[in-house]
Amino acid sequence: MQQRRHAQRRCPCWRVEQRGPLLVDSSTSTRLLAEDIPLSRFRKHEMLELGPDITIGIVGLGTIGTRVYELLRPFGCQFLAWSPDTRKDLPQLSYTNDVGELFQRSNLVTLHCKLTPQNYGFVNGPLLHRMQPGSILVNAA
Repeated sequence: MQQRRHAQRRCPCWRVEQRGPLLVDSSTSTRLLAEDIPLSRFRKHEMLELGPDITIGIVGLGTIGTRVYELLRPFGCQFLAWSPDTRKDLPQLSYTNDVGELFQRSNLVTLHCKLTPQNYGFVNGPLLHRMQPGSILVNAA
């Protein structure tokens, strides 16, 4: 049902039927690395060239967020994480206590947090407006 609504709006949408860290993190990383996604009549945007000039923001550094970091780290990107419950000492990774700062500083933001009553709707218009022009948001939550 939800996929049909997205299709009517001509917004690409993928659904992973079986869930688990291996499926979600691999799916997220693959989508980020895809060079060409056919978007019908939509203009194709250039993908980011992953490297040291790119900052990847990870919201939620649990099992899946950590695995996405591990899969993308070899590309030499910088990582910025916002994760209220988890802190890990990982190379190329720094933390922020302000999710708005993460959205503002990141070229790519990937969401890996469980939906709770406390965080429902926290990604909203004002937060999205803090993103850099041309940045990418991946909702893998």
